[in-house]
Amino acid sequence: MSKIFKYIILLVITVLVITGIVLKKERSNVVANILEPVSVVSKVTAKRELKNTDGRTNILLLGVDGRSLGNVHSSSKLTDTILILSIDKEAKRPVMISIPRDLWISQYGVKINSIYPLCINEQVRKNGKDVCEKTPVTCTKPCVDRVEDTVEHVTGVPIHYYAVVGFSAFKDAIDTVGGVDVDVEEAFDDYQYPIEGKENAYPESSRYKHIHFDQGIQHLNSEDALEYARSRHSTNPNQAGDFARARRQQQVIMALKDKLLSTDVLLNPSKIKELYGSYKENVATDITIGDAMAVYDMAKSIMQDDKDNESVLGSNVVKIVLSSESKESNKLGSGLLMVPSKEERSKYNGQWVIIPKDSTFDQIHVYIQKLMFDYDDNNTDADMNSKVNVDSNTNTDDGVNTNVDLNTDPKADTKTSTE
Repeated sequence: MSKIFKYIILLVITVLVITGIVLKKERSNVVANILEPVSVVSKVTAKRELKNTDGRTNILLLGVDGRSLGNVHSSSKLTDTILILSIDKEAKRPVMISIPRDLWISQYGVKINSIYPLCINEQVRKNGKDVCEKTPVTCTKPCVDRVEDTVEHVTGVPIHYYAVVGFSAFKDAIDTVGGVDVDVEEAFDDYQYPIEGKENAYPESSRYKHIHFDQGIQHLNSEDALEYARSRHSTNPNQAGDFARARRQQQVIMALKDKLLSTDVLLNPSKIKELYGSYKENVATDITIGDAMAVYDMAKSIMQDDKDNESVLGSNVVKIVLSSESKESNKLGSGLLMVPSKEERSKYNGQWVIIPKDSTFDQIHVYIQKLMFDYDDNNTDADMNSKVNVDSNTNTDDGVNTNVDLNTDPKADTKTSTE
């Protein structure tokens, strides 16, 4: 198999695990022509049908904290981005689900973003650092399995594939494609954006810098895009906190998807090679070349069977952010979680955490299932949210404060990896 074929195949995988598969109607011929070598490779590569449950293939994307040094297997890295990408065979209802990093997981007594690095530490102690460095999968696979099981417990969504992506891959991809265009919904300033490498600097004010984004379509380079996607302390309350950040992350992912599948990238072998190089260094996944073949065949079939299909992972994507925000009709996922009162924090090692309102994750399971399978193509987010409404005043047995509507821990940016 020639190197260029490998580059094309791994680009398909990269697009899949980082931004999804999109075959827009107006670009279908270009995409088909560019990926045609894949069909040649498939003759000598074992193909298999994508894993799925009830016709949906679900991919877990773990974004690893880019403020730590090292590769994606570094034990110091929190999984601060936890996102499920779910694609149905007909691509009628792709779904993205963002899970907040501060969600408390009682089984392990930690926040969900700490499960992966703490497990890696366990594996290093068990197998030795040399083993983990020489054969990373020995130490990472049990930890990915643990996160997968946890995410399935939280969402009720079975995970079929995973990708652990270093934020450097995110930056490299944006640099390679020449930046992304993002529609900033509201202007905002953040005077407490952390400066990498100055987490412990004094005076404390020297740890942060001021960032600003204007409203409207903005062209962002990799640094701008990372700041836009990670800002938490906006002076604009609508853009402050982890939940607004999760929505901006989804927005940047879709913008990057558009650039990755533009003709400027797909017709440029050097850019494909750059993406492949970053992929090798910064992405760990169980998606195989055989899986990529199945993805290609599925996408090709969709184009042939439904010429009017606007996109796979295009404007029809259902974007869910599980949050403790007051339930609002245009924010899918809001009102499902809550913040315990200060008096109750002793139950959570004194930490600022988020927990489900019903003391279990049952409401979240029902909510997500309805959005995945009970839908109408003509529905707006408000329509869908009203149809899957859950009682935002559900009482719990813990005595926790269901009226707290905070969505961010003010000290979270100075956290340690074992919080």
